[in-house]
Amino acid sequence: MTKKCPICNSFLEIKKPIEIYQSITCPKCGLEQVVIWLYPLELAKVLNTNPDSSPGPMPKDTDDITSFGRMMNTNQPSEIIGQL
Repeated sequence: MTKKCPICNSFLEIKKPIEIYQSITCPKCGLEQVVIWLYPLELAKVLNTNPDSSPGPMPKDTDDITSFGRMMNTNQPSEIIGQL
């Protein structure tokens, strides 16, 4: 089975049996895709395969209740509710 690469338009040779989440890499441009549907065959680009480029943990001060508590000059949820 063949499918065209969306980047370089070369034909990708996909050997059977094909499975969902099977990784397909274009030999010409190196684009990595994954099978997301079998009939008709549909591929999706893999967005990020480099674990070092993850954004990391969220800062602790982005919690909505904590941020709201700081706006109200308190970190106690009961005090915040009482002020509303």
